[in-house]
Amino acid sequence: MTIEVTDREGKARAMDWAPGQSLMEVLRDADLVLASCGGNAVCGTCHVLLAGGAVAKLSAPSPDETETLRGAAEFGEGSSRLSCQIPFSRELDGMRVRVAPDS
Repeated sequence: MTIEVTDREGKARAMDWAPGQSLMEVLRDADLVLASCGGNAVCGTCHVLLAGGAVAKLSAPSPDETETLRGAAEFGEGSSRLSCQIPFSRELDGMRVRVAPDS
């Protein structure tokens, strides 16, 4: 499965996403996010902004994720998510993601 990721410098690239990976793992392995907390939704270093209808295909963020995101740089109501909380799903094929600025 492929997604389109725009990095912090504005460069877009197609990236493969394999079953069993969270979105954070894909981005971390490409050195696009730090993911300091290792996927526990407490640091915000894997903050991304989702384009289009991708958000509607995801479950609602947990209260912990929402709390972490509210303090993040460039928080976007309805588009901000922690990539560690986005599991692989074939429904997300072609999703467009922008890595948020460092907090």
